[in-house]
Amino acid sequence: MSAKSIKKLQTPGVMGLNLNPVALQTIMSKAERFMERTNLLFFIPDGSDLVIEDENKTRLGRLNLSIPETIWVIVEKRNTTLQQTVLLPREYQDI
Repeated sequence: MSAKSIKKLQTPGVMGLNLNPVALQTIMSKAERFMERTNLLFFIPDGSDLVIEDENKTRLGRLNLSIPETIWVIVEKRNTTLQQTVLLPREYQDI
């Protein structure tokens, strides 16, 4: 899958969180590592860390990052491109 280009998108809700760009890039990079395994990841705040879970609620790891609320990352395959969308759960129906 690494031969495909990755288009990275953020929803207005995620942009409104004003996350540190390094933190956002870390989340997106971590999501790329799991693309072969799942196309939906949850980054859930837990104190000063984030718990990473897949759609089956399987814990995949932790990140030493703090964000104000849960973020989802959805990966969709589109021909020669992968689209990675970072969104808030409440925005899911809007994409």
